Amino acid sequence: MVPKSSIDKILSEYEKDITLATICSHSSLQIFHGARREGFKTMGICLEKPPKHYNAFPLAKPDEFLCLDSYLDLLDMSDDLISKNVAVIPHG
Repeated sequence: MVPKSSIDKILSEYEKDITLATICSHSSLQIFHGARREGFKTMGICLEKPPKHYNAFPLAKPDEFLCLDSYLDLLDMSDDLISKNVAVIPHG
C-alpha cells in the first residue's frame, strides 16, 4: 500500500489542469460522464484499441484513449502519467 504522505506529495506537484483516467468498462461510463460534467479532461485506458461501445454514449466517451498491449504496461508509465497531470481512478 502506498503511504498517504507519498500520494499527497505527488498531488502537490500536479498542476490544476488534471486529466482523470480509468480502465474502460461499464463502470467507466459514469466516471467519464461525471468528470466531463465537472470540467475535467478524461483518458480511457484499454487493451489494443478503443472500445466501440463509447460511440453509443458520446457524453461518456473519454477525450483520449491510452491503448496498451497489457495492463502491466501501465506500471512502467507512472512517471509519464504524473508529468501529464493524469490521475488514475480505480474501480471494480
